[in-house]
Amino acid sequence: MNKQQPKALQLAHVFDHPIPPEWSDMVAAAAELRRQHARITELESQLAQRFDAADRATASAQGFRDGVASLTAQAADSVQEDAARYRWLREGNDAKHGAAWHVAVNLYGCEWDAAIDAARKRGEKQ
Repeated sequence: MNKQQPKALQLAHVFDHPIPPEWSDMVAAAAELRRQHARITELESQLAQRFDAADRATASAQGFRDGVASLTAQAADSVQEDAARYRWLREGNDAKHGAAWHVAVNLYGCEWDAAIDAARKRGEKQ
């Protein structure tokens, strides 16, 4: 057996023979298995961290915060408000000279949210 071989292969050679291994070889084999298990666990952890970091970077580049494509409660409320404004504007744009028509024709887009919110609060129909 070559002494340059890794310990695991040296021990495998001992256990490949039909002669029962010596106690010291069995203890060495158990120690080597524990060492390999610890090293494999460490490498798997490093690999997972690298993939997690890459996943977070990809998600961040796509506009997701903290690598998670979920909305916070505040962001979900904001989306709901925007959807309600859009529906108010869309549904009222048929009525010429209605509140929605006024917003769409006379105001800049950056003013729409406040104007629509005020009209909805007053209960104005589109």
